[in-house]
Amino acid sequence: MARRLENTLLLPDIAAQYVSASHSVSLRLLAYALQAFPLANPFKGSETRSLAENLNVMRLWADMLVARGENEAAATAWRQVALWSHGARDQVGATLALAQALRLLLEKMDPQEATATATGLIKMLGPLPLSKTKSEAMVVLSECLLWLGDIKAAKILQQEASRETESLRLDTTLLAAQIYLAEGQESQAIFLLDDSESNLGIFKDAQGARMALGMMRLQIEKDAGDYGAAFTLVEELIGVAKSEGLLLQEAMLEATRTELDAAIYADIDVITHGIQALKLFDRLNLGQARRVGVKSILAQALNRMGRAKKGIEYAEEVATYAHRIHDLGLEQEFTVIAADLAARDLQGIRAAGLYGSAADLYSEQPLLRARYLRKCAVQLMASAGSDREKTTNWALALMREAGDLLHALDRDREVAGELSAWAFDRLWIKTRR
Repeated sequence: MARRLENTLLLPDIAAQYVSASHSVSLRLLAYALQAFPLANPFKGSETRSLAENLNVMRLWADMLVARGENEAAATAWRQVALWSHGARDQVGATLALAQALRLLLEKMDPQEATATATGLIKMLGPLPLSKTKSEAMVVLSECLLWLGDIKAAKILQQEASRETESLRLDTTLLAAQIYLAEGQESQAIFLLDDSESNLGIFKDAQGARMALGMMRLQIEKDAGDYGAAFTLVEELIGVAKSEGLLLQEAMLEATRTELDAAIYADIDVITHGIQALKLFDRLNLGQARRVGVKSILAQALNRMGRAKKGIEYAEEVATYAHRIHDLGLEQEFTVIAADLAARDLQGIRAAGLYGSAADLYSEQPLLRARYLRKCAVQLMASAGSDREKTTNWALALMREAGDLLHALDRDREVAGELSAWAFDRLWIKTRR
């Protein structure tokens, strides 16, 4: 408690350093803040702080939320920054904050609405004098336009932002590489990154530039499926992150290495590196939104390996998270993985419950609903206790519903196969009376 109070009292100083520090120093401060402040309480506006202190604290909190994968909450924090900035007649600061919020919400916005919002923010920036903050806003809006597919407008904004040469050189270089990739000029993007990595002295913060450029290069190799180059680079970058004390980057790189392991089905390495990533996430107090990606990969690997205990736990966590964010496909996939693992581990009651949940999740797909009703019935019978007759009647009722669904479908190979499995399992259930 005393330690938390001390950190809270130091918060304005930490936030002030964060917003003005070089890239590499800000990464270390962000990692420190993630470890020191697992809760949001200190990050509300406070009457005991000045406006500048409240703005700095809220900017830090927004970036912490992004690191934790909580983009919608981070967008809310940026909108609060915009509101305070507008009240202080800082039009360019308010526009930058709104641009940051827009970037975080793009995936969930209607493209036309997002484009209109970006256009409106660009118009707001137009008459304002050139400054570092204005250039930062142009970089963010350029990234938004690039995501929305307006490469030409994104390029114009990137070139305009490049006029703020020294302080934003890294941001504009990375953005230029993204534009090359969007144009299909991968070789040009790689050349730009190679040239920049060979001349780190052109950047205000060479240490931070090396990590940022390397992580973008890694993403390109990964997206291209060049796993040999990606593995070499991720190992190198993890070494750099460890030596330079960049804990957040080390955690993200471990998660990326886990994804690469999974891509080539190196399941033992998936377990090793995935658990290491989760340990780092725990140190940084990263939320479920970050953990669930690694846990989904671990659950799939454990399923392939037949290792049920942890696999069920991870799969159920992923399914629960998917339900919370209304991602039906993800919830369906990992409910089935959890059910299969429970059945393999002879946890009949647990497997039956999970297969029943899967059947409900597939209510709009008759074939799959029938499949999981059948599997639920089988697991009920496999774990039947003293009241066998009641359990049998229940299992047969599930089989009747599954049979009705299957017989109503057109008879193709998949339906025929499922009907065969259904007939066999129904006979087996009847013999178990």
